[in-house]
Amino acid sequence: MPAAGAPRPCIAGAPGLDRGPGTQGLFRGGLGRAQSARPNPPSKGSPFPPRREGGRGDGPHTCPERWSLACPQNELDPNALTAARPGCTLYTDGLVCADLCSRGQGTTEGAPTMSLRTRLTPLGLPALVAFGLALFLPASATLAAGPVPGPADHAPQLTCGEVPSAFYDSILYSEVGPTLREIESHSNRLRVEVIGQSAGGRNLYLVTLSAPEVLARLGDYQAARRAMLQEPASGPSVAQVGDVPVPILINAGTHGDEYPGVDAAIRLIERLAFDDGAETQQVLVNEILLIHVVQNPDGRVLGWHENAAGFDLDRDFLTQSQPEVQAMARVLAEWSPLAVVDLHGFMSPTHVAPCIAAPGPAGSWEAYSRWTVAQAQAMQAALLAQTGLDAQISFSGAPEAQGAWPPVSLATFAMYHGAYGQTLEAGYEDERGVDALYAATWGALRFVAQNRAAMLRDQLDLLARGFPSAPEAAAPAEGRGTGDGAAASPPAAYIIPAEVPLQESPHEAARLVDLLLRNGVRVERSREPVAVGGAIYPPGSYLVRMDQPKRSLASGLLWAWAGDEGGDSSSAHLAAGWSLPLLWGVTEVAVREPLALQAEPVGRAGPVVGQVGEGPAAAYAYLPTSNEAIRATNDLLGRGVEVYRALAPLRDGGRELAAGAFIVPGGSEEARAVASELAGEYGLILYALPAMPADARPLRRARLAVSASEGVMWALRSLGFDVVPISARQINAGLDLSGYDLLVVSGGGDFWGALGPQGAEALRAFFAAGRGLVGIGRSGAMVNQGAALLDLDFATGDYYDVGILRVQADPADPITAGYPAGSYGFASYPLWFTRTGSGVVTSARIAEGDFFVSGSWADWRESGAAGKAIVVHGRAGATPVALMGIEPASRGHPALTFRLLANAIYSALVPAPTHPGSPWGNDQQGWTGYTG
Repeated sequence: MPAAGAPRPCIAGAPGLDRGPGTQGLFRGGLGRAQSARPNPPSKGSPFPPRREGGRGDGPHTCPERWSLACPQNELDPNALTAARPGCTLYTDGLVCADLCSRGQGTTEGAPTMSLRTRLTPLGLPALVAFGLALFLPASATLAAGPVPGPADHAPQLTCGEVPSAFYDSILYSEVGPTLREIESHSNRLRVEVIGQSAGGRNLYLVTLSAPEVLARLGDYQAARRAMLQEPASGPSVAQVGDVPVPILINAGTHGDEYPGVDAAIRLIERLAFDDGAETQQVLVNEILLIHVVQNPDGRVLGWHENAAGFDLDRDFLTQSQPEVQAMARVLAEWSPLAVVDLHGFMSPTHVAPCIAAPGPAGSWEAYSRWTVAQAQAMQAALLAQTGLDAQISFSGAPEAQGAWPPVSLATFAMYHGAYGQTLEAGYEDERGVDALYAATWGALRFVAQNRAAMLRDQLDLLARGFPSAPEAAAPAEGRGTGDGAAASPPAAYIIPAEVPLQESPHEAARLVDLLLRNGVRVERSREPVAVGGAIYPPGSYLVRMDQPKRSLASGLLWAWAGDEGGDSSSAHLAAGWSLPLLWGVTEVAVREPLALQAEPVGRAGPVVGQVGEGPAAAYAYLPTSNEAIRATNDLLGRGVEVYRALAPLRDGGRELAAGAFIVPGGSEEARAVASELAGEYGLILYALPAMPADARPLRRARLAVSASEGVMWALRSLGFDVVPISARQINAGLDLSGYDLLVVSGGGDFWGALGPQGAEALRAFFAAGRGLVGIGRSGAMVNQGAALLDLDFATGDYYDVGILRVQADPADPITAGYPAGSYGFASYPLWFTRTGSGVVTSARIAEGDFFVSGSWADWRESGAAGKAIVVHGRAGATPVALMGIEPASRGHPALTFRLLANAIYSALVPAPTHPGSPWGNDQQGWTGYTG
């Protein structure tokens, strides 16, 4: 048989799969040397033959489906990529493109390999040392002896367009769908459904498993559970509904390079589908298993940690920017599972991380934690009994280790749905990792089956009383909460205005409402006006009452939380400072007293209503105050519609429109149709102008060369910009930059430092030709410094400093056009400018005084950052440059600051006004941009 990681023949178009292996690890679960440790052999009723020694069988492997990432147009240049990565291979197969060197992988004689350092990046140095020791320690006595195979032993190779595990014979993603359908065709205990597609367009499979009599009445059981959860204080009790089976969610494959979880999930499905043992039957009768088999199929196909968009899905549950996380959020909202087990790797030894926290205001955590801790102990015991392997429970000696805030990962986010959450980290990358995850998860299922009624009673009690919504902090004052109010109980309700002028961002408000609804939070729209804090909110305003079972989740999503203002910020799991209202720019109002007003429930946010100014118009203007305005502008430019930008404020009678407005020429039926489209499809307000502004400058499509974080890349693409990913290695190898208008660089590294002499000279020539730079963070500032562009100095915080900052913006500036003077920004490895020389214009500053809102930045008070410039721009000769010390699109979260990127790009594309002293520059230093 082929060695693990070695290529297997890929027979395109051959019918079926050659699945010589039998059922215990039915199609791919046979784990070679470790199979003697497998408990629970296949049941007699299984239609599949017993597993043969040798894993997959000796026949050829067949790939019935060709799954791969589609290559966006103009995104990858095979010649440039292979030239930029000597010794690396760009694999292509039709629309398949898999650059196996882009994530630290290389090739040896055409066979991609992965370094140990690359495989263990998420673990950090301590885990790396522990794993290195594990390579030389004998396995548990119940497992076959021998060292863990390393990359030198098994180099992963492209197999059927996929990169399998380097350590064992892992199931390919292309086999998962056919495998599940084949199991489904032979068992009446499960249903297989596709709940969505990944960022790369691959199916997301959810398997629902239970006893046949339970599946036959699944709708009835869902209705009974929904009745209990909707009114946990007054609805049906556990005693009244009898033996209602409880939903348990098992999630695998969040990180594509953590292979064992998916194989363990498949093995669990096989056992539950076919085994007739008493233990299995107890689980099936008491539980409804929801097994999400591969949350990140893109990452599994290419051997990457992240999805096709570059996102770590286990940090996206608050933002829910990615389709894989949105699909999981819908499952959580539909089922409100009693328990969640999330399968990961790698920590040595195997780690069980129960969700726990200190007691909150409602005193709920004690009742919650006693079940998560007891379940973790049962998982630990099951692992030891079945495999001889030990596990560490992560909170040992540190009760705060797996706290509740911020709930960016699945287990912590599921907690706010009332689920008892566990994160399970395998200690091995080979077959033992599969064994460990399988055994510990089975221990969790067995524990729930034995304690179902008591766990359910406590869950209903927790939902009735409510979880604490966040760690202890100052509660928000009446109005948008920023931690300035005195400590108080959570609000009775939140009002989210739907329209301007009371809503700063109607589009993002609608997006926030849809996120709440997706997660099972009740949202209503008022039928009558309501007065709060001196303002009157009209009918149609959104209302989120806190007397609902998901009150804790709603409060966490809506509270503009003020958290730790210091302390250790080195945790790899840290994502503090997330706030949807502050960083999406949504105005929400905290209401202290219960509201007695007429309102109706909504199933989705209403459309944002735009309008077109009446009367004849020589031009139409709309403001850069929303991301939809940016998307609309790029859409029009892509279709060849003329769009201009006003460099000065516009005055039309008694109205004044801020600088930076977009202008569409009027005077024709076609122009009126465009204006109607902008109002109807994009929800924009169009102002009819009697004349075309004299200083309006034409915009055009820009082609951007981008070396940036996944958040920046995602934001630019979502806004409709023409983005081409590049690297310093490509520039060093002679990448032709003449076809690009701007370079966008972000991150905490040193892009300039990665350039060799030839690459640095090429970039200097790029700037000398008048091409622009948008630099974000330290990497962007280092490019500016290395190329000797703007005259300035900067300072930074520590690498792990992260959080929300108060920012003072200049609304008349081209970069911050459309922003209020008092705004917010997100900083990660914060940077600020300590000196700005001649010609450097400050667009925004860090606020004076207490500028740090929330997050983790131990010495922010002593940093000297208060009052310093954090967004600047200028021109170095003909070269437009914009630099930012905040992260305008970190993890795709701070939608409020996406427009900073767009404004910087547009500002680089327009010639500047002639009057001196303008923040837009002057014509003598203007730039007409690339026109080829």
